Formats: sequence, structure tokens, C-alpha cells
Amino acid sequence: EDQACSLDDAFNLSFNTTINSVNGPGIVFSDIGLFDPSQVDTGMLYFDIESSEGCLNMDSLFMTGIVEPEILNLASIYCYKDTVINLQASPMGGSLFIDDVLQSSFNPTMISSGTHIVEYIYGAGNCEASDRVSFLVSDPLNVDADASVDTLCPGELVRISASPSGGLIGADYEIDWGSQLGFGQVHYVSPPVPSSYIVSLSDGCSETVFDTLDILLHNDFTVSLNYGPRVCAGEETYVELNTTPSGNYNYLVNGLVSSDVYYDYPGLLDIVVTNATNGCIKRLNAELPGYGPIGASYIKFPAGCIQTNDDPTLISDQSNGSISGSWFLNGQFYGDFTFETYERI
Repeated sequence: EDQACSLDDAFNLSFNTTINSVNGPGIVFSDIGLFDPSQVDTGMLYFDIESSEGCLNMDSLFMTGIVEPEILNLASIYCYKDTVINLQASPMGGSLFIDDVLQSSFNPTMISSGTHIVEYIYGAGNCEASDRVSFLVSDPLNVDADASVDTLCPGELVRISASPSGGLIGADYEIDWGSQLGFGQVHYVSPPVPSSYIVSLSDGCSETVFDTLDILLHNDFTVSLNYGPRVCAGEETYVELNTTPSGNYNYLVNGLVSSDVYYDYPGLLDIVVTNATNGCIKRLNAELPGYGPIGASYIKFPAGCIQTNDDPTLISDQSNGSISGSWFLNGQFYGDFTFETYERI
């Protein structure tokens, strides 16, 4: 179906045959088929045609005016998401362009983030009209998982965090570490074995993204203690620090640098063993074996000198650090006793 615009200049109608005359609305010169669009209304026009052989025929022409097209249902912002958006415009029959490329749909993940222009062109020639609308595709989401250190000593605590960016402007981020840790941007973990943590980021609209964080562990070591003999107060004994597996270790005992064998008087020890290769440490509490100091003491009742009359005197042992001893009176052996027994003299 042929069309013409009501705003076009006069022109000769074209037919598939040589004509003698053309009659109908808007015809200025019938012998040449000169047609003036300004003399007719819009709509379907019909013409009587006489060919040069004298045959009669009929043809038609559709007259259009300017129609203001409209792009329909286009959002101002689209999330970066794998989905197809079909464009709509009115009236039907025109051509849709996105950034000057002929297309009637788009996928936000297939075009760049930022501002884009949709144009709908309807009509032709002097009756051509268009509508232009812009829309924004948000940046894709991005999440980076990080840790304060990536290799831990056994039992050590590490801070892990997720850094979000992109996505729908003004939307709230949802950061999820899964069933291991749950929601939240920051967590503190102490994995017993080398572990991988997967974090997801969503904003309720954009394509969800993921990142993986691997936490490694240094090899563990053990320290066993072998003690020397139990000694009396004022005598030294020792403790041997046996570290497995063998390697390069540093030893601190009560804040003093030591070898793997430490000598001292009986007492409590604070031991720190450091793996010189990776810096991992073990802290131990120990006690060098020994006997406490002995103190001999007693009290008597009544106080004062011991009388030679028949009144008894009560003497009570107050010694410490011992389990047995002997009584001497005026330098003479009086008898053995056990701790906290009483003797009458």
C-alpha cells in the first residue's frame, strides 16, 4: 500500500502503465497525474486511471498526517540483571532504536552500564516524527572478600570482611556468608583446618555476585615436657622441652631466652615456644619439681618458763614444710612426732 504525507509538495503519481489521464481527489493535471497533498484530507484516496491503450483501472493512495509517537512503559533505571526488556511504542508500525542501533529489546547485562537513549520514529518524509527517552543501567554488583592474614597459626583468630560496590543506586546491600557464618560484612573466624568461605552480595534487584576467600593454616607443632628429679629448696632441677616435628624453634622461660633444656630452682614457669619459620607460638605453664622450705616452730601453754612442778605444759608443733620431726628438750632427744601432734611434758 502506497503512502504519502499531507505536508509533501505536489508530485506526479506513478503507475505501472502509461497513462492518458488520472482523475480523483487532489489531482491538479489529470493528463500527467500531478497530485497536490495539501488539497485532500488524511485517509484512503482512490483514483480512476485511463491507460494509453484506453483501458480503465483504479488505484489507491493512503494519506497520512503527522502523528506524535510515544515510547511506552520504559523505566528510568534498570538493574544490571540477565533479563530481556521488550520495548513498546505507539502507534505500531514505526522503528525503535537504542543508541542509534535498530533494536526493539535489550538485556542490561549485554549493554554497558550508564545512560542510553531510546528513539522511536514513526511516519516518513515530512510526516516523520519521533520520541526520545533516556534510561540508566546501573553498575554491576561487585564483592571482594579479604582477610587480615591469609595463612593462620592453628587456633589463631582472623578478621574476614566483604567489600561491596556497584548495584542499584540507593539500594541496601545484603552480604551473606552462607550457613557457616550468616549475614554481615565482617566476621572473626578460627578454622580448625584450611577452609574456603564463599560470600554473596545482592541488592534485591541486580544479578547476585559471589567471591571466595581461602584461609590456609601453618603446620602445627607440639611441645612435651620431661622433668628432672624433685629437689630440696635451694637446689636446682630442670625441664626438657621436646618439640615435634623437629625444626627451628625459639624458647622463652619466664621472659628469659633459653635452650630446649631449662635449669632453675623449683617453682612455676611460663614457657613460650616460637616456630622461627612461621612465627606460630605455644604457651605452656609448668612447675619445676621440688620440696618447699622447712620451718621449725612451736607454741606452749602456759607461756613462760616450763615449771618443774607437777603442772603439765602443753607444747604444740607449728612447723611448716615437713611431715615429721623430733622433739629435743635441753638438747636431749625426747621423741618423734608427726605434723600437728601434741605432746605433754
